[in-house]
Amino acid sequence: LFLVGGRGGYGKCRVRLWGGMVAVLLAKALPVLKSGRVLDVGAGSGAVGLMYAHFTPDTVQVTALEKHPEFALYARQNVVDNGFSDRMEVVQSDIMETALSPQSFDIVMTNPPYAVADTETLSPNPLKQVAFVESSAELNDWVDFCLRMVKPRGVVVMIHKMDRLPHIVNALSEHKVSIKVRPIITKHGTNPSRVLVYIRQGDKSPFAMYPDFVVYDGKHHTADANAILGGNKRFDW
Repeated sequence: LFLVGGRGGYGKCRVRLWGGMVAVLLAKALPVLKSGRVLDVGAGSGAVGLMYAHFTPDTVQVTALEKHPEFALYARQNVVDNGFSDRMEVVQSDIMETALSPQSFDIVMTNPPYAVADTETLSPNPLKQVAFVESSAELNDWVDFCLRMVKPRGVVVMIHKMDRLPHIVNALSEHKVSIKVRPIITKHGTNPSRVLVYIRQGDKSPFAMYPDFVVYDGKHHTADANAILGGNKRFDW
């Protein structure tokens, strides 16, 4: 059991299994609804949905969609531990088979598996292999599913490895969407390792590349990272 979050607007979330910086970055990249429905696709232990529930009112309902039984079990327990049983549900289902209704969510968020099988050195931890490696659903399937679930003019926000950005943009090219991109750099002087992609359904505004978000300056967080990871600041789009 560990804490995700800090003194910022999303409070502290008690999360079994994984959460961490990537979950916080994704949660802080989402628009804040006053009411509506939000879907976390591939929710794992539910960390992102829990943080979003912390900084939104009770009129916002969160659905966590997770394929794997063990992760779904952790997510359900995390929902109970954080007191959100009345407004956050966990659905155990594959995105290729789910019965969720299309175009029924105002926001869809996702942190898809980032590794393609047989192309990267994998963790010896079998749970991490399940979480981080694409299986029957490839990246195109994740993109198509998220767009199918979000309402017209709704928002999809994804975090992924930077080197998969061309694949993501290509997958979006046949859809009427606008795309905004923010690279994530771990340390000054290094290449981006992750990327946040902000997608609006039914909008054809020009592609926009936002300034890099740098996490560390030497051994310490940058001012921007402190504000996002530990404070009230959110990413502007």
